[in-house]
Amino acid sequence: MGATNQRNFLQNLTQAGEPQARLGAFMGASSVSTWERKFMNIDYWLNLPIKFWFSSSVLFVALSINVVGIFLMYRRLDEMEERLNKCSLIIFQKQFWGNSARGRMVRLCAVTAAVAMPGWNIKRGTVDRQQVQDFPRVLKRLLQGKILGEVLFMTSAISNILYKWLTR
Repeated sequence: MGATNQRNFLQNLTQAGEPQARLGAFMGASSVSTWERKFMNIDYWLNLPIKFWFSSSVLFVALSINVVGIFLMYRRLDEMEERLNKCSLIIFQKQFWGNSARGRMVRLCAVTAAVAMPGWNIKRGTVDRQQVQDFPRVLKRLLQGKILGEVLFMTSAISNILYKWLTR
């Protein structure tokens, strides 16, 4: 009894051919839906177009940048503003925007502008050169990397829109 059932099962598997059909033969065709046959197959996910993987990676980068921004807004912003306490740009933004979520985001943007573009702000007289030079290198690189990621995200988003617009 056991040997014949095994032989029949193996014949069904070898006759079925496709992985979905083998899965259906094993579990009973009614228990596996078409959605499961399509999306639960690793070949489906590995053979997606390159545009999907590019868009997914760009979305992941944007999400990572936002997570870093939220961390900086709530954990390191006060420390960064304290290090730039002689800069009129930072002092004005801190007084004007307050401590709300939107205000903290705008204040982080002001700190980023002061640190990432010091030459332009020093010419305007809104930041202190010595304080910007004494700003911690790790935070400087983090803010500059955040700007670079945002620029790359916007570039890829614009190129995606142009691609869709031009291929119509």
